[in-house]
Amino acid sequence: MPFRFDWDGHVHSGMCPHGSGHPTRDYIERAIQIGFKRISILEHYPLPPDFPIPQTRLPVCFGPEMIDTFLEKTLKLRDEYAGEIDVLVGFEWDFHPGREEWLKEQLDRIGPLTQDGMLSVHYLEEGIINETAEFFMRDVMPRVGGKLETAYERYYEVLLQAVEADLGPYKPRRLGHLNLIRKFQRALPAPHDYRGKIMKIIYEVQKRSMQLDFNMSGLRKPLCQEPYLPAWLIKEIAQGKLDIEVVYGSDAHSPSEVGWGLEEAKALVESITKNTP
Repeated sequence: MPFRFDWDGHVHSGMCPHGSGHPTRDYIERAIQIGFKRISILEHYPLPPDFPIPQTRLPVCFGPEMIDTFLEKTLKLRDEYAGEIDVLVGFEWDFHPGREEWLKEQLDRIGPLTQDGMLSVHYLEEGIINETAEFFMRDVMPRVGGKLETAYERYYEVLLQAVEADLGPYKPRRLGHLNLIRKFQRALPAPHDYRGKIMKIIYEVQKRSMQLDFNMSGLRKPLCQEPYLPAWLIKEIAQGKLDIEVVYGSDAHSPSEVGWGLEEAKALVESITKNTP
């Protein structure tokens, strides 16, 4: 099966500035308790120095001065827990169109020190898209012409650019939360299913042997209530029509969220598989 359920591939750390503040050790202990064989501790990499700081309720990432501390502390935990669970340490890297050279430079510098990484899109035209529905309408929509359809189209365009970008040998091989743009879909319904645009991204993911983040955190968001992978895509992969490895991800920001939605993800794939001729 192309679905990895023995691995929580999207977990943040105790240093995450918008997390619960619990020690990273507690996240790892929770993963062991659940029975995971592997956990990826991926922290949000700092924004480019010329990037405007989003006016969010809590900081979105820590500053550059915290990179070494994060790596030092988390790599020590990796070594401590070797033999109990495979701890991979790295970053969730944001892709910003026009800043590819900066990103490549950072990956070249930091990549050799890490074991895993994720490539994500959280911003449209420098506006963060996943703060609140109100923030999205007030801050992001004007940047994309005031149309929800344009916001969706632009999001998938930037995701495609991220996958296609030449970011060097340390480019993250996993694409994060494919449908993050749908975080507020119950309040701001998607104009279309965008299957064509999504499949363009997926074909490029497959061509480059990248992985997908089976991100279940959307299921716990009140205005989303669905995984960040569309059911029809899960079906295509489960039926073997696409050769892509899919790694379960809780997107945990507290120890209690590690493994969240795992059983629902398994049940979804099982139901699709059972109903496949």
